[in-house]
Amino acid sequence: MIPGNDEFYACPKCNQLHSKATLMSGNTFGAKYYSDARVEYPYLPKFPNITRCNNCREIFRLEKEISSLTYDEQNCDAAYFLDINGYKEAFLKVFYRNIEEELDLRFELLWKWHKMIEEEEMTAEEVYSDFYYLKNIDEIIPAIKDSDLGRILLVAELNRYAGRFEIAAELFAPHLDETEFAIAKESYKRCLNKDRSVYIVNYQAV
Repeated sequence: MIPGNDEFYACPKCNQLHSKATLMSGNTFGAKYYSDARVEYPYLPKFPNITRCNNCREIFRLEKEISSLTYDEQNCDAAYFLDINGYKEAFLKVFYRNIEEELDLRFELLWKWHKMIEEEEMTAEEVYSDFYYLKNIDEIIPAIKDSDLGRILLVAELNRYAGRFEIAAELFAPHLDETEFAIAKESYKRCLNKDRSVYIVNYQAV
């Protein structure tokens, strides 16, 4: 992994400078594939496309890169991914321009919740009791065209996270011998145990 030059963006509301890291090159060694369609690459990190200004708290897109020469880099903040409340605010403000951007944000929010459970920053009960957790899933499902097997299984998995075990099991049942996506059999078992947890589907050792 070779870091690239930082990019700089100014908050459109208060002009506070924010920096975003970049990569010159990376690789997929050590990738972890999760049942919620998340993939984590230790040597190919993701960087945010939107952030919250650390000065005025405005949410803005990181798309109009500027030259840092016109700003004082000593007064520069790092751009971070939104927290859960940030994503909720972004949806309240309809902070997306098309269905692809909406789905990207909704999956980022879903993964944020799941990551917080994994890192013990929130309990599963706290996440599942958040009304917006279910609402977010219910916004994702109809936006996914389940015309191929991968999408059908993803819809089934989302229903499992929502606690709709009978619906999820019914969707998984015809595909228990399927091996390409490697989740049908394991997730079906979890449906029978009323288990909503995310799990690692595949891990590529370095």
